[in-house]
Amino acid sequence: MPGESGPQGITTGPEGNLWFGQFGALGELNPTTHVASDFATSTGTSSPIGLASGPEGNVWFTVYGTNRVGEINPMTDAIGQFTTATPQSWPRGITAGPDGKMWIAESLASRIGAAGTGAPPASIGTPLIAGGGHAGTAQVCAGAQWSSFASQQPLAGLFSFDGFQWLLNGTPIAGQTTDSYTPTSAEDGNTLTCQETVSYPLTHVTAVATSAPVTVIP
Repeated sequence: MPGESGPQGITTGPEGNLWFGQFGALGELNPTTHVASDFATSTGTSSPIGLASGPEGNVWFTVYGTNRVGEINPMTDAIGQFTTATPQSWPRGITAGPDGKMWIAESLASRIGAAGTGAPPASIGTPLIAGGGHAGTAQVCAGAQWSSFASQQPLAGLFSFDGFQWLLNGTPIAGQTTDSYTPTSAEDGNTLTCQETVSYPLTHVTAVATSAPVTVIP
C-alpha cells in the first residue's frame, strides 16, 4: 500500500481478508499476516469508496465521482467494472439485498440503482405448516429453504429479530415466536401463517419467508 493512498471504505471478503478503497485502486489486507496487495481499477485517481461482499462471492465497490461500480473476484483477483444508467451518478454506498442483487446509492443522481450478480434470491423455498390447521392441535412451522450467500447459509439467531413469528389473518400473534403454535377454537375460520426471518453474517442481508396460509378448522 503506497504512501498517501487515502484508504476509505472497508469490508471483509469471503476468504477472510480485508478489502478497502484507495486512490485509483483496491487494497487487500490479510489480517493475520498483515500482507497487503493493491489492484488497479482503471479509474485514474478516482477512489473506490463503498465496498460490500456480494452473494455470489465477489467483493463489490463503487467509484465515487464517476458513474461506475465494479467487482473483484477475491480468489482470482479478476476485476469487472460497469457503468450506471445515469451519467455522473456518483455511486457511493453499496450493499447486498435479499433478492441476490447489489443495491447502490447514486448520490448525485438522487436515485437507488441495482446490479445483478447472478445469485438467486435468498429464499428458495417458503416455510410449510404441518398440523392440518385443527384447533387444539399444535401446528409446526417447517423452516424455509435458503440460498447460500458468499458460500454461507444464513443464521436463524444472529439478531434478536431472527427466528419464527406466527400470524393470524396477517397480523403477528404476540409472543408466538417459536416453531409451533396451537390455535384455539375461537380462531376457527381465520387464516394462520408462519414467518421465518434469517440473517447472513458476511453479506449483512436479512431475509424473510412466509408460508402459505392455513385456515383454522374445528
